[in-house]
Amino acid sequence: MSKPYRIRVNEMIGVQDFSTFQIEQIPMVSEERFADLIAAVLVEAGWTPNEDGLLSYQGEHGETYIFHPECMQIQTCISDERKLDKDIEGWDNHDVENRASAYIDRQTEIMEEQVANQLSESQKDRISQFESYVTEATGRALKELAEQMGEVQDIHEVRGENGSYQLTISIQEYE
Repeated sequence: MSKPYRIRVNEMIGVQDFSTFQIEQIPMVSEERFADLIAAVLVEAGWTPNEDGLLSYQGEHGETYIFHPECMQIQTCISDERKLDKDIEGWDNHDVENRASAYIDRQTEIMEEQVANQLSESQKDRISQFESYVTEATGRALKELAEQMGEVQDIHEVRGENGSYQLTISIQEYE
C-alpha cells in the first residue's frame, strides 16, 4: 500500500536586478576632477559617501543607487525577498520533491520578473535624474575652466522644464 508524502516548503528566497548608467567624461577636465564634481552634486542631492569611496542613495521604492567614481557609473539595484510557506503532498516521494522544487523555481521566476519590470518602468525617470546631475557637474567644470581662462565678467544659466540647460559665460581674457 502506498504511503502519502508531504513536504513543507519553508524558505526565504531573494532576487536582485540592476542597471548601469555610464557617465560620459567631458574632455576639458581630468577624470578625477569630473568624478569629484559629480560626487559633490550627488552629496548635495542627499547621497551618502561610504568607506569604500562610493556614494549611495536609497530610493522611494526600495531601489538603491550607487555611484562608482573610478568607472564613472551609477548602478541601480532593486532587490526583493519573500518567505515561502506551503505544504506539498502526494503519493510519490520523488514527485512531491519535484513539485516542491518547481514551486520554489516558479516563485523565484515571478519575483525576478517583477523586479525586472520595476527596474524597466522607472528607467526613463532615473536617466533623466542622472542626466541632470551630469549637466550640473558639467556646468561647474565649465565655470572652473572659464576662471582659468580669464576674469569672469558674467555667468548666465537657464534651465528649461524639459531638462534643457543653457550656460553663457563672458570672460575678459588675461593679457
